[in-house]
Amino acid sequence: MNLYRYPPAGLVGLACLLVVLYSLTYLSDIVSLASIRGPSSNLLDPGKHGTGATSSSPSRTDVDAPQPWLEGHGAASVEFLAAMETLHRRQHPEQPGRCDQTIHIPAGRGGGLGSMVQVVARKVVAAIALEGPDAVMILEGPLKHYTRNARCRELSGTEGWGCFFAEPTNCTSTTRSSVDMTKQSQGAVSLWWGDQRFKKVNLVGVLKAAALPASFSSAGPGFWWGVVQAYLIRLNERMQDRLVAVKREIDYGTGRRAPRIAMHLRYGDKQRDEGSQQSGVLSEPSDYFRQAEFIAEQILSSEECSDRAPCLPVGVFIATDSAEALAQAMKWNESTPSIRLVTALATASQNVAANGTHVAFAPMEEDDPRWYQLAEETVIDINLLLGPDHFVGLCMSQIARLVVSIGFARGTLKEAIVMDYINVDLEDRWKLSSQYMPWRRPHG
Repeated sequence: MNLYRYPPAGLVGLACLLVVLYSLTYLSDIVSLASIRGPSSNLLDPGKHGTGATSSSPSRTDVDAPQPWLEGHGAASVEFLAAMETLHRRQHPEQPGRCDQTIHIPAGRGGGLGSMVQVVARKVVAAIALEGPDAVMILEGPLKHYTRNARCRELSGTEGWGCFFAEPTNCTSTTRSSVDMTKQSQGAVSLWWGDQRFKKVNLVGVLKAAALPASFSSAGPGFWWGVVQAYLIRLNERMQDRLVAVKREIDYGTGRRAPRIAMHLRYGDKQRDEGSQQSGVLSEPSDYFRQAEFIAEQILSSEECSDRAPCLPVGVFIATDSAEALAQAMKWNESTPSIRLVTALATASQNVAANGTHVAFAPMEEDDPRWYQLAEETVIDINLLLGPDHFVGLCMSQIARLVVSIGFARGTLKEAIVMDYINVDLEDRWKLSSQYMPWRRPHG
């Protein structure tokens, strides 16, 4: 079924007029909000609509109060945490009636799990741009087979976003709003038509159209893209416990033993994914290992070590869908004493992608328990990849882009090395260029 339907017959004349307006304004890469909503609609403006502290009100970041937006981001910058709080308070309104102004966004559009997260994040930003700071976003429906399974129903009692992530709002979908991104309904022309206008606009255009609040204006579109994604994938309590258990199982380490380098090695389904444009640029595992060695050497040279306080091997966390790449990593670790390899020894994605199968479209039954396992592994991998302050991966990987966006927005990622640098300035509906996402060439 199509996500968007044509307007009701009574609105055909209005739709025709909008077609003309659209053709006149589409020349600009950045869509003007004035043509849809009026003069201004600041993205998550903390000074409006009770969504945050103002100059005349006390700060709402009392250390004794629950702060769910902080979960997993304790080392992040003050600016990032303030932005997360602003978004959280927007999504958890205290004013009566605010839950009547909701935008319903379908959660299950896209290919793999990373793709679906980015599709939802873009729709959230577009909704803010088109409907202003009043409406609250509600995510509806399953993340396809990743959550539409017996395991999600058993563990979380839901087949939706809440199977793995914290619900993004305290509003419920029991009352349908006049604005519904899951279908075209009476009175929803502005958002429906506006989303069509955004359809061919690249990601930075949508982010700029949403307008940045003055208090964060220097941060730029890349910052807000990371904030929105970080907020959406906050883990629910069960997955927080699962993350702690996995870290213990793989000896992830804390403090000085925690990994400093994260590497995302995609090989299985990238071999046949033409959209990822990896033909001729897909690096060998040994190329990734050389980058890790270079970074580890820099880290060790900057530390003060002695006989009484010797330098520890630099932890390198590897997430990969290739059993062969993992085998090579194990051999590399044995011959490189300056490295401590951290990884899971076998994963469902390695089994599914072994023959170049695109994991998101693997030939498995709808309720195959491996779908849940694949999803859980992906969610855990994302959080483990977010830990280190150095990253090596592909800019055409949705997971890698998500990790790098959040890492830079948090201020915890020092560098992101892109192994397919030839693709770094490709800019589309889901990807920011190097102007907004500071990828760097491989060392050497």
